[in-house]
Amino acid sequence: INTITSAIGRNQSLELFSQGDVYKTFLNADDAVKLLGNIIDKYTDLESFEIFQIAGEKSLRAIDIAQFVKKQLKSSSSILLSDKKSRYDWNIFVDINKAKRKLDFQPMTMEESITNYLNQKKNEI
Repeated sequence: INTITSAIGRNQSLELFSQGDVYKTFLNADDAVKLLGNIIDKYTDLESFEIFQIAGEKSLRAIDIAQFVKKQLKSSSSILLSDKKSRYDWNIFVDINKAKRKLDFQPMTMEESITNYLNQKKNEI
């Protein structure tokens, strides 16, 4: 997210590898803090060393993230789709249903997370 917002926020061209067709997700810091509170509240109901998968609500393609950021920032950046492969050229999908069920985990949507991130970074872009 930082790479995308930095380039687009400066109206620079952004090159997306794998044609921007790689799915990404991230966990917003506010969601992580809320989740820690939920774990503290529910720790007596959990198994010792229980494992949960945690991430944002859903994954989005890199091109969709870039276009959303571009629209939010009203940027004139060009988004260049490249056939080059990234070092991290795999789709990320995380099943957070167990965390939702057992920890009342309700993360922001990716769009909400990105908007939140942009608002926090507003003075840096």
